[in-house]
Amino acid sequence: MQYDSSKLRKGLRKKGFTIENDAHHYYAHYVTKDGLETIIKSKVGGHSKTKYKSLQISILKRIRTSLHLDKTGQLLDLVECPLNQDDYEQILVDKHAIEFPG
Repeated sequence: MQYDSSKLRKGLRKKGFTIENDAHHYYAHYVTKDGLETIIKSKVGGHSKTKYKSLQISILKRIRTSLHLDKTGQLLDLVECPLNQDDYEQILVDKHAIEFPG
């Protein structure tokens, strides 16, 4: 299985992630719907158009683990929209990965 890295980054942006880049890689950093920065982040590809155009299953597994998801299918659901931002935040709360003040 392979997945287009630009599609992954675009989908994550729609779900509240900011995509940052340094000289060689792209990083996704999660910001909640309320604008709170979290510690949830992952490297999500690199600048090399040939090497990182398609992400292999091993890289997708690393990304989904960093984002506190149990299955690669959940990552794809997050990117492709069946898993909305509210549901993702609930997963993070359930796993004690984020906590809301209150």
